[in-house]
Amino acid sequence: MNGILPLLLIVVAVELSWACDHPIGHYTSMGCEPSCRRTPTGCPASYKCPHLTNPAAGMCYLGGKTYSIGDYIPEEETLSGCIAGAFCEKSFENPAATQVIYAVFDCAEFFMPPLNQTCVRQYKTKSCCSSGQVCGDAVQQLATCTLGGQVFMEGQRMEIPGNPCKSCICAPGFDENKIESNPNCYETRCFFEIYDTQRVYGGAIPVYMDYNRCCPSSWRMPEATDKVVKGLPYCNVDATMTCKYGNLTLDVGDSLEPFSFEGGVYDCKCAVPPLMHCMVTIKK
Repeated sequence: MNGILPLLLIVVAVELSWACDHPIGHYTSMGCEPSCRRTPTGCPASYKCPHLTNPAAGMCYLGGKTYSIGDYIPEEETLSGCIAGAFCEKSFENPAATQVIYAVFDCAEFFMPPLNQTCVRQYKTKSCCSSGQVCGDAVQQLATCTLGGQVFMEGQRMEIPGNPCKSCICAPGFDENKIESNPNCYETRCFFEIYDTQRVYGGAIPVYMDYNRCCPSSWRMPEATDKVVKGLPYCNVDATMTCKYGNLTLDVGDSLEPFSFEGGVYDCKCAVPPLMHCMVTIKK
């Protein structure tokens, strides 16, 4: 027994070290490459995002893929965000820049009352709208899935506890301990590269309202009043890695002086370069 216990403790420590404590959904959505090195809290030490730090003129970007002016973006890349007919075009406001022209569609269920307890809507991976519904006695024939202590019916979407950037569709044989190899589980895509192109590629940083949300709620541009607050350096982080924000250069561990707005406070820090990120604390 004494020879087994230390091994078990080591295994647990390794598993826990991969639980990143900073939002990184903006990086995963943009297809940035994570560093092999990890911080003590489990985050990649940094990301490589060449299309973000050095975007090419006349190009559009989405999910790590590049499109030239006039290129249509395949619908499978956008359907999960209820977006169709997207293509790369010159910006209407700035001819030197590009933007993605797109159409947004609504799902029928958006305008329907909530389903009663005898019906279950059915979804497919990476889809925006439901593909149908099962009702009445047929519901009893559906498989069930257990995830994070909750029970779901076959065809329902499931969010992964502690991993807001990944979802699964309940299907027969689902095993919550084998999510990574499950073909019915997929990464959530954020579409800020379409909705907010000029800010994302113009020097802004992501703003998150909640650590449990995958996608930023907005993007903040640098302001002349921004001031750097020096922080304690993180262990096991390359000292040459910094965050550039307007005219400011921040070391990992540095932050901006917190600033208030009518509804709360912004806290912005350099934790996972090359971008800073902001968290919003709402006043109660």
